[in-house]
Amino acid sequence: MKKIALVITRMVKGGASRIVRSLIHGGKGQFDFTLYSGPQDISENELDDLKSCCNIKIIPSLVREISPFKDLNAYFNLRREFRNSHFDVVHTHTSKAGLVGRIAAASAKVGTLIHTPHGTIYSSGSMIEGVPRLGIGKYPLLLAERFAGRKQNYLTVLSRNEYDVCVGLGLSSSGNTVIVPNGIETGNFNFDSAFRLKNRAGLNLSESDLLILSS
Repeated sequence: MKKIALVITRMVKGGASRIVRSLIHGGKGQFDFTLYSGPQDISENELDDLKSCCNIKIIPSLVREISPFKDLNAYFNLRREFRNSHFDVVHTHTSKAGLVGRIAAASAKVGTLIHTPHGTIYSSGSMIEGVPRLGIGKYPLLLAERFAGRKQNYLTVLSRNEYDVCVGLGLSSSGNTVIVPNGIETGNFNFDSAFRLKNRAGLNLSESDLLILSS
């Protein structure tokens, strides 16, 4: 059974953590997962659903904001973990965990390294709290991302736009960048006709009215 490490800065509610959960639940029994996460904003019992599926290790120094001392500490902690556990694959998620985790995994000589940024901070108009806008303020981060990108085997992105940005800025190559859109569990929408009509009536909709949902 292949051993896979998943690394993320914060397992807070959102798209990135939802994908990590899907990977673990979908691959349980087929892969031996270990989840590495920072402690920020993780509520009590937040990870209870994963405890039977994988090993969970909290890295106190793995934080979202830029912090040279903590970032270096997180790097050494992850490198030691990767070396001792002999993972077949390290899959990093989000920008900060991806930067520290990819460099640590490469130093530990992990065989396969995958990174998923879950949206890039380098897209035009990107405005993320704590991240400088495009220009000289973001240039050091860009250089660091290019360096980390040379260590990965694959970069998975959510859209063609993100693909174009990452390849265009030299964060990855066309040969190792794969578009993997977010999926949904279609089984959650297999309602019987009685349930469908009852809920449409509650919304004052007829059977033929067009209904569009968004989340």
